[in-house]
Amino acid sequence: MLISCGNAENNTSAENQSCPAKDRDTAEKVIRHEFKATPMALSKIPDNIHYTGNAVQAIRFTDESGEYISLISETKESRDGDYSSKWLFAGCYLKNNNGYSSVWSIKDGEGECPFDITASFIPKTFEVTDLDEDNKAEVWVMYKITCRSDVSPAGLKIIMYENKQKYAMRGSAVIDYGEGPFGGEYTFDKVFQHGPAVFREYARQKWKENCEEHFN
Repeated sequence: MLISCGNAENNTSAENQSCPAKDRDTAEKVIRHEFKATPMALSKIPDNIHYTGNAVQAIRFTDESGEYISLISETKESRDGDYSSKWLFAGCYLKNNNGYSSVWSIKDGEGECPFDITASFIPKTFEVTDLDEDNKAEVWVMYKITCRSDVSPAGLKIIMYENKQKYAMRGSAVIDYGEGPFGGEYTFDKVFQHGPAVFREYARQKWKENCEEHFN
């Protein structure tokens, strides 16, 4: 049984699905419309960009609306008596005459968790694309997060922003202990459902490549 203490990221969703099975040969199916984005040294993040916790990764990019820096960060797990908490953050900042101003931000995590916390970004999934080729950057973030007392699947999320428009895909990771996989269900929110089909296709691809959870 999965015991969850909740989190700060809203959960309005629709269109139930399952984690897609991995294809033997996905090379021809991979969608690649990578936006010109430059990895940024964390020490180079401008002082007037404010974020919480420790920066994990930062990227710089330019689209038709201007020059941006986007980053992800996380706090260390903290404990207060019998309860623990950990938080993840992501943000995007537009360059202006006074430095940079916030365009959007994400805060998600677990607070007052009496069990074990899982809260981490999925490696190599923070990226910028232009899938619909409209010269408006799409920023993707994927992470897992849960408070649990057993080995049930962690919650899994993909959040994408195009300008200030948020797209959310939410569900659970897949685990397999030799009796067959379980978990992996996901939902698209209404914005994703009614947005460009290429967004959903790419989100499914990212989910398929990263939905499995392994325990050491």
